[in-house]
Amino acid sequence: MLSDTSPEVEKVWIEMWREKSPTYRVQKALRLTAQMRNLSYAGLKRARPDMTPAQINAWFLELLYGRELLEKVRDRLPKE
Repeated sequence: MLSDTSPEVEKVWIEMWREKSPTYRVQKALRLTAQMRNLSYAGLKRARPDMTPAQINAWFLELLYGRELLEKVRDRLPKE
């Protein structure tokens, strides 16, 4: 599974996660997803400091969901 992890450690790691409740695992996945979205958004802001928050939001949506969806919802996005 993890190329830099020994099979013994990987087995312990998998068993540890199997012992966690489904609720815990879902909550952990949601927290990690939120953290990754926040880091991604911050990276976009850093890459393009000249863009307004509304422009960054549109760019972020386009990267996540594609131009087609962005165009469908663009008029519902908050303006500058």
